[in-house]
This record gives sequence, structure tokens and C-alpha cells, in this order.
Amino acid sequence: MRAEKFYTDLGLIREANGHRYHLPEGGCILMSNKTQELPENVLGSLAIEVDNLKATLHELQKKEIKCVSSIETPAFYLALIKDSEDNNIVLHESKTIKKEVIAFNKAGQLKKVAYTSYRVKDFAGAREFYRKLGLEEYAVHEEYGYAEYNFPEGGCLAISTNPVMTANYPHSTVVFEVQNLDKLISKFTHTQVVKSVFDMHVCRMFVVKDSEGNAIALHQLKNPKHDNK
Repeated sequence: MRAEKFYTDLGLIREANGHRYHLPEGGCILMSNKTQELPENVLGSLAIEVDNLKATLHELQKKEIKCVSSIETPAFYLALIKDSEDNNIVLHESKTIKKEVIAFNKAGQLKKVAYTSYRVKDFAGAREFYRKLGLEEYAVHEEYGYAEYNFPEGGCLAISTNPVMTANYPHSTVVFEVQNLDKLISKFTHTQVVKSVFDMHVCRMFVVKDSEGNAIALHQLKNPKHDNK
């Protein structure tokens, strides 16, 4: 399928059995065209791994964060919640502990999922929601309406009122960290480019569309010391 070719050409490695595509230094993306397995509102969302989904939902209910829907598949349990801006957040509990060993191409350009970005309108309200969710604020820049949240075992969420800070997309965007942005640019056709390379405070960024029209951003840190992991 076109989506599989697009992401494997970028250097992501697919699990032998499943819809997940992994990156060398952390993070994965989930793809599916089987809506009976993965409802449409689950796709394109931030997914957070939890140890016990039932217990997590019980604790969130005490904080007035309600489960919108939930499903069970042979491999995992999923539950959908909404943040204060109506963005979808997926809570995920795996049924299996065993992790597949993935062999990566060390010469690949993509390193990891740097973060997932969500556009928000009410910055203070969104910050309060994610504090209630239990996320740690890593960095806050109120002048840009921008905040980052780290997860205990890896991964990052960024929220911002500034469209530039969320790769100029109204909802969610996945951002891949790359080793050499200029080298990767040549892989994309003119019609795939959403936004040409632009400078931000700590990185350079480039936004493209995948084979299904989903926006993805590629970013290269100007100084590796700015990496939050």
C-alpha cells in the first residue's frame, strides 16, 4: 500500500505482525485502513501507553475527565478521551509484554518521534487539563503560547496557540527528528511540500504530506544539547 511505501522509504521499520512503524531512537506511528479495528477518531491522535487502562480511567473520572469510547483488539485495549480543546487523546494498554526486536538501518536519517503537536486556543485551560492528566511540563514559553510535556518512559507532547509552532496545522501533527534535513528534502516532490524549510529558535523545520494527505513535520535541532531526552 502507498502509505507503507512512503514510511518505509523514510526509514521507519514495520513490525512483523501489526500496523506499527518504529523509529531508531524512540516512538512509533500506527496506521490502519481497517476502521472496525481502529475507529477513525483514534487515528491522527496522540497515544499514551498506560499500565492499567481500567484503573487509569477510574482515576481520570475523579478529575472529571471522561472516556468517550473504548475498544478491545487481540493485541491491546484502547480508550478515547478529549482534552479541553476537543483534541483526541488515545490511552493504550498492551496485552503482551514481549517486545519485538527491530533491526534498524544505522544510516537512516530519521531518529525518533520528537513530539506530537496540538493547536490550542485557550492556553491556560489547556495547560490545566494536561496537568490534571498528570503530565510533566518540560518547557513553557508563554510569549509564544507554547508548552512541552514529557512522558516518564519517553515521548513528548507540544501545545501552542501559535500556528507556526504547530507546523501550521489546525489539529495534530507528528514531528520527526532527523539527522540531516537538507539531505531528506530531496526525497519529496513539489506537490508533497506543505511548508518549505523555516527557522525556529532551536531547530529548522520542513512540513510535507504523506501519501494519504496527512501532515508530518521533519525537524533538525541546531544544537543537539537542546534535545529534551
